[in-house]
Amino acid sequence: MSNSFKFPSRFLVFIYSIFAFISTATAQENVEALFVNNAVYNQNLEEKVLQAIKTQGGKTITELQTAARTLKNEEGFTWKGIKANSTQIKKADQVFNERKSAVFIMGKLNKSNADAEPTADLYATAFGISDDGVCVTNYHVLSELIYLTKTNDSIAAKTNLGTYFIQSIDGEVFVLDKLLAFSSSNDLAVFKVKTAGKPLPFIPLGQVLKVGEPVYIISHPDHNYYYLSKGIVNKNSLMLNPRKPDIRQYRINVDADYAVGSSGGPILSETGDLAGIVSSTQSIPWQSEALNKQQMVLKNAISVHALYQLLK
Repeated sequence: MSNSFKFPSRFLVFIYSIFAFISTATAQENVEALFVNNAVYNQNLEEKVLQAIKTQGGKTITELQTAARTLKNEEGFTWKGIKANSTQIKKADQVFNERKSAVFIMGKLNKSNADAEPTADLYATAFGISDDGVCVTNYHVLSELIYLTKTNDSIAAKTNLGTYFIQSIDGEVFVLDKLLAFSSSNDLAVFKVKTAGKPLPFIPLGQVLKVGEPVYIISHPDHNYYYLSKGIVNKNSLMLNPRKPDIRQYRINVDADYAVGSSGGPILSETGDLAGIVSSTQSIPWQSEALNKQQMVLKNAISVHALYQLLK
């Protein structure tokens, strides 16, 4: 007679059922992680920004405007970032997964005075270019901070206790510390956020792409956060200002989709490196805009070459 012990079949069925339940639950969690809940990024946003201001020592819009007075349009600054050296071609999902954490949601905290209730808005896109908190967006996104003709006294007369910030894909908030450089002609603004010593994910600067080469864009069109689109480079354009011939505009057109909220988003190459920056769209009507006979929409962006010109 054998002395081996056998589990009752009912017990084995019970054990298998538990493992099946755990496996199903884990699989369900993995599937759920594939879906983005846009509402999460707006949840308790004012509280998160106020806490970030408190812990990071954030500056008000008035303070940022005053500090920006020392900057000159089109004047570059010394930058010790990283240029791309990879030649490995990546699939769309690889580009997205490797670069999404370096793309941020640009936001503004509105607070006109000490008694006003703060409100926060998420309205554009930005991205990191070095791990010490240096980021890039459009000039038109941060144009409120740039008063080239106003005096410090006139700025201080309209005290604004709000501020600007970025929010990461994980919901972490970093407040804007200072504007570093800007180009109105190329619609670029370079700024720094306070990271409290935490390295910030960033996108290496790549090369100028040729017409026909593939591109990817990660941005936030109309509050659809972390939206990936794919296309090609349609054209590289050099535009000169007759009144200021020394100022050159380096533009590219792409057919990857973007819309309002995408301003300042990175345009990426197949290697996942920066090739350009989203700027604007231009509708081309068949007859007149009043008749709404739209034929084509140009996606006007900025070449990475313009950013190189600003980063000395």
